[in-house]
Amino acid sequence: MYDKQFNLKLTLMSKYYMKRCIGLISTMTILGMMFAFAPQSTFADTMPIEVIPINDRPFLMPIKDILYTDDGLVVKGFIEQGTIRTGDTLETVGFGVSRLVVVKSIYLGNKPIDEAMARDTVSVTLGGIKKSSEVERGQVLAQPGSIQAHTEFKSEIYMLTKEEGGRVTPIFNGYRPQFYFFRTVDITGVITLPEGTETVSPGETVEVSIKLISPIALQPGTSFEVREGGRGVATGEVSEIIK
Repeated sequence: MYDKQFNLKLTLMSKYYMKRCIGLISTMTILGMMFAFAPQSTFADTMPIEVIPINDRPFLMPIKDILYTDDGLVVKGFIEQGTIRTGDTLETVGFGVSRLVVVKSIYLGNKPIDEAMARDTVSVTLGGIKKSSEVERGQVLAQPGSIQAHTEFKSEIYMLTKEEGGRVTPIFNGYRPQFYFFRTVDITGVITLPEGTETVSPGETVEVSIKLISPIALQPGTSFEVREGGRGVATGEVSEIIK
């Protein structure tokens, strides 16, 4: 039981702090600290036998910025996984609308390129879009059929402590914060606590059900931040899609 709870908290917190430590300390330093303080069985029991290289996974890029130019609609974002090439057919997903689009051109900074990979921040000119309102910040550009928009899911969340910048009071059933996905969009939602659980205090980890007011592209493993007024108070990861 200890190992399971420690591993869950370690996973959620490592993702939370890695996003904030870029440019301050290296990822290798963080990983070294994780292995140094984890119980011996924590990683041995959970380490996957086979890991798919990030560039071989289905393409996924959250849309951060949108611009309509003479050449067409341009979307900008950070490639989470996969590879994109000029001429590819992709899909915009999120907020209940999915559209097939064609990659007309790719820019890395001001330089035109034929191919981009995971961890690149690129601008992509899309064909098949008639007006800029057909694409929104917070949607994702993805390999067709690889991800869908959902509103309800289960998740294990870790409530940050006061020292970590979180709340000083517990949350109750029906708690209604914002959920920050892909570093691009906040979506309001409602948290339902497990039956028999009345409150969750800072520093605790709990499995909850979450219902969003708008459908957003999600899949098991999608991480997010729980926010109040733009301030992170918890971190979590989608474990199961409900609807």
